[in-house]
Amino acid sequence: MYRPELVGKTWTIQDLRKELGGIDYAFVKDHVLDPNRVELDVMNGGFIQWSSGKGSPWRIQANPMAVWIENNWSKIMTGGW
Repeated sequence: MYRPELVGKTWTIQDLRKELGGIDYAFVKDHVLDPNRVELDVMNGGFIQWSSGKGSPWRIQANPMAVWIENNWSKIMTGGW
C-alpha cells in the first residue's frame, strides 16, 4: 500500500502511536517494535532510528512504516510477536 501523502515524511513515536489508534507507548515499544528491531532498524536497512535514551527522538520513515503496519496489522492488534 502506497500512501503518497507520507512520502518524505518522518514520524515521531507519538505519530506512530496515533497511527495505531493511540496504543500505549510501552505496548508499541515492547510488543511491536523491539521484537522486530533487526528488521526495522535503520542500521540494518530498515526505516526506524531508535531513540538512544531520554531526550533522543525516535525517527521513523512514515511511508514504509505505514506499509509495514498494514502488512502486520493482525499481529499488532492481537498482542504482537
